[in-house]
Amino acid sequence: MRRGLSGILVLSLAAASTPGEPARPVPHPGKTRRLGDAFVDAFNRGDFAAIGALYAEDAIAFPPQSGPVEGRPAIEAFWKSTRDLGIRSVERNVIDAESAGNLAVETGREVLRVQPVGPAEALVHLKYMLVWKKQKDGSWKVYRDIWNNMPAAPSAAMTPVAPSHH
Repeated sequence: MRRGLSGILVLSLAAASTPGEPARPVPHPGKTRRLGDAFVDAFNRGDFAAIGALYAEDAIAFPPQSGPVEGRPAIEAFWKSTRDLGIRSVERNVIDAESAGNLAVETGREVLRVQPVGPAEALVHLKYMLVWKKQKDGSWKVYRDIWNNMPAAPSAAMTPVAPSHH
C-alpha cells in the first residue's frame, strides 16, 4: 500500500507542475514549518477553529483505522474529538519537504501525549505525510493529511535531515 500511495503522490506532483519541472525543496520550508507549528500550538491550546483554518475547503484527512474525513468542518470536528478522547498535546518533527508547482509534500513524525481517564499517560509515536496546496490567494493549506502509528523507537530512516524546533 505504501508504494501505491507514493505512486499516487508522484503522479499528483507531476500533474501540478510544469512539464519537465523536477520536484525541488520547498522554496520557503520555514513557512510550511511555521504552519505546522501553528497546528501544534492550536491543538495544544484546544483551538479547533484555528486548526480548521489550516486546511483547504476540499481537504481530506486519512486517520488510521478509519474512513476518510472530508472537508474543513469535518476535519475540525475530528480533531476536537481526538482531544475529547484524551490526546492532550502534540510534538512535531519535520523530516523532509519538497514542492512542485502548487503542491508541497512534507513528511515527518509526531508524538502524542495521551491522558485518558485516570492518572496514566501514554506516548503515541506517529509518522505522517502532508500535501500542502497553494490557494488562489497565495496562502498554503493542508490538502491531504495521512498518518499512522510507528514503534516508539524511530528507525534510522525516520531521522530528520535538518534540526527541528522541538
